[in-house]
Amino acid sequence: MEIHVWTWGTGAAFGRELGVPPSRTRRHQCSTSIIGQEGADTKFHFLVDAGSPCVEGMVDREVAIPDVLFITHPHSDHCSDLDKLANNRLRSLSFLQEPLAPLTVIGSQECLEHPEMGLKSKFDYLGAIVKWVPIRSYDVWYHIRKDDSFILPSRTLSDYTFVFPLAFKALPVYHAFAPGACLFIFTVWDQLKKIVISGDFESIEDSISENPDLKDADLYLIDSNTIKATGANHSNWMQNKYLIHRWITGQKKARVLLHHIGGFEDYSHGYYDHLPNDEDWMDEIKTFDPPKGTNVELAQDNSCYEL
Repeated sequence: MEIHVWTWGTGAAFGRELGVPPSRTRRHQCSTSIIGQEGADTKFHFLVDAGSPCVEGMVDREVAIPDVLFITHPHSDHCSDLDKLANNRLRSLSFLQEPLAPLTVIGSQECLEHPEMGLKSKFDYLGAIVKWVPIRSYDVWYHIRKDDSFILPSRTLSDYTFVFPLAFKALPVYHAFAPGACLFIFTVWDQLKKIVISGDFESIEDSISENPDLKDADLYLIDSNTIKATGANHSNWMQNKYLIHRWITGQKKARVLLHHIGGFEDYSHGYYDHLPNDEDWMDEIKTFDPPKGTNVELAQDNSCYEL
């Protein structure tokens, strides 16, 4: 089975800027697909976050309808397309004459159920076209049952035929004003392929960042809001260089994609006399000595990466 990772959006909270010439690199709001493909047959499509305009990106690239949506935290740039996704998904199932089912949304319990900022209160108007599935425990591997999207601890399964072939676990991170913020680790159970998607974070406790399941993934997508500036409630390239060396031992080839690319604070804090562009980011990346076999690059909007 081939594993394809699509980065529909790679930009900071506000995506594209107003009044900027078309030559400005497009960086939509964050959203990532993990798709398992056997020939023309899609075995699963897990979407992580739903920043605008991920639905249009998926339509334009003719990818399969998402089976499940994972949310890293409840900020609007990571869920701005949620209602459009839920409604379009239902309409697409109708057009294809497939069984109608609500969109399953998985997130930490606080992310979904926080009384003020939780997604269930923000999107209560979606009613029965969304099924909210809270993660009850961090640092536990789960599988998702195909028929009803119920999540089951992987250690309890005796038969894997009735679940999606991709397992996941969540680990908590700190991101200001984002209750229940977490990162996700995914693994293709029978291929030992592993993907880490950080979501947004300012810091990760040492006890969390030392989790052995974060080590030696095949692909990392890491929040990199700025190059040098701090105090933006996000990670930056300086911090991520440390995490890359902490997580990757060089025992296998790894690909690191930097996303949530911003750079405004680099400009406003005086590190650059302009908003950093791709060349500025790449100049910094080129000075980095990564672990053996590790490739670091900027994630690009509407691009596909194959494991």
